[in-house]
Amino acid sequence: MEFVKYLGTLMSPFFRWWWALITGIATLLSFFAWKTNGLTLSGTQVALAVLILLSLLFLMLSVVRQSFKWYSRARLSKNAL
Repeated sequence: MEFVKYLGTLMSPFFRWWWALITGIATLLSFFAWKTNGLTLSGTQVALAVLILLSLLFLMLSVVRQSFKWYSRARLSKNAL
């Protein structure tokens, strides 16, 4: 399998399903100003932080899910022999 095709297969569920959710949450959180003791974050900073964290989390889940599907198919085909 070509490397680019491999990466595309791993990341396709991420871009298909979860990108809209991640950007939607980050957009909604950007309307709020977050204040804590001695630190003030603008809505943009919070939105970027949420966007980055959720992107990494969902990308990891996407790769694990896709890899498990490959593993399951390989075991089924191996057991069928």
